[in-house]
Amino acid sequence: MMTPDSARLVTALDRSLVEGVSFTQEPAEQVTLTQAGRIARLLGHASRRQAHHDRDMQGRALLDRGAALLAQPAAHDLPPAPRPEQRFEVAEAVRERIAHRLDRMMQALAECEGQAVTEWRDAVFDWECETLDSLAAPVDSALSHEKPIRFDCDTLQSYFRRTVAGGENIVVTSARRLSGGYGRATVLIEFAEPVLGECELVMRAQLPDAVVVFDGIDIQAEYQVFSLAHAAGIPAPEPFILETGDNETGTKFIVVRKMPGSNYGSVFEATHDLSDQLIHNIVETLANIHRISLSDHHGIVNACHLAEWARDRTATDSIRRWLDMWQIFHDELDYPSPLLARGFRWLYDNIPQVDAPPSLMHSDYALGNVLIENDRISGVLDWEQTHLGDPAEEVSWLATNLRSKVTEETLVRIYGDITGDYVSQERLRFFDVFTAVKIMLCGVSAAAKFQAKDTLDGLFCELASFTMAPYARLIHETIERAEVVKKQRSPA
Repeated sequence: MMTPDSARLVTALDRSLVEGVSFTQEPAEQVTLTQAGRIARLLGHASRRQAHHDRDMQGRALLDRGAALLAQPAAHDLPPAPRPEQRFEVAEAVRERIAHRLDRMMQALAECEGQAVTEWRDAVFDWECETLDSLAAPVDSALSHEKPIRFDCDTLQSYFRRTVAGGENIVVTSARRLSGGYGRATVLIEFAEPVLGECELVMRAQLPDAVVVFDGIDIQAEYQVFSLAHAAGIPAPEPFILETGDNETGTKFIVVRKMPGSNYGSVFEATHDLSDQLIHNIVETLANIHRISLSDHHGIVNACHLAEWARDRTATDSIRRWLDMWQIFHDELDYPSPLLARGFRWLYDNIPQVDAPPSLMHSDYALGNVLIENDRISGVLDWEQTHLGDPAEEVSWLATNLRSKVTEETLVRIYGDITGDYVSQERLRFFDVFTAVKIMLCGVSAAAKFQAKDTLDGLFCELASFTMAPYARLIHETIERAEVVKKQRSPA
């Protein structure tokens, strides 16, 4: 049987072939690519459907075990188990009903102890993780070939010639989309002669199929946050253009100065050695972001979503607001999950009490979103989910990102020496759980969009593959670690 990873690879290949058909104008190439896509689909469909059938039978067995633990009669009103040859949507509908019931049983047994309950609960978590492994399989509807957004040289050249004063002779020599990004397309644009004083500019373009979309946190807000960070002395790209109207590219975007430096890792791990001086500067730059005074930049703040956040009096208020936004996002995804439900219940029951005013959060401060030059941070990128909150949120994430290079204890000490806020273990462990919930939700959203053909982007398949099941397991593990800390810190 094909493994979930190989099935996902076949699916991504299928999408890439379809995308190739949409770009080529040669009839022979279109025929070849279309035939190759059909072969890819045939290779993947049978194995994926058999996996859904197996997960269904395991879920029903868990319902029977849960009913026995609750001394309830076994449920017999579920529809028949989907046959392997049935469509994906049929299997998914039944899985959702099973997951809803397992979650209700999980809540009913929340206060129960004993080996049988623990083994059943662990089996439910394992079942969900195995189910997530196959969630990136496609539905059986037709793919859309529409490609409305354009970043080619001719399109961008036309835009700049039309909008830049005296730019009738602007020549775009290169337009290259950079790797990464699940909510924005980042395009490096090179010119034959300087434009706006630069030979290279960077475009951040809004995509219709972003993984996470929150009201008010759009490309216009990101432009204002770039302006805020740059004005506050943070090494953030200086914004030049905000385009929100109809234009040649087919989307809204901002254009910013290209920052010097290189990535030393991804948002998940470090790939280069980090000197003590660089580690200190990484933490110091984060502290400087947290110390930005919104009241010193009143005009910029009032022009974006931060004006609403600025109403919060304490960091705890902002934590609750941020948690509410992710809960609403989960509700809108309509993806029943015992693990996510447990994660959100735990988070709401354990919101830390932080009476200090909230700080500005970059929201994804890690090596994949900073540039480094001469052993210092030379650029902080990707401010698309900026909000206010507790600095512990970003200290927790940075400690995870740098775990192979520096201990969490050292990062907490450096941050505390700079700011006076020595972040507690309780706050760190809370945000470990919150991060696991958020990343799993991002994976579920990516998988849902990939299934529904809202995107042809193979990055979404990749994101679903390396986040859903691993971070589902991590929700359980981080809650257990947080509970240990609570017990250690509570009075005997």
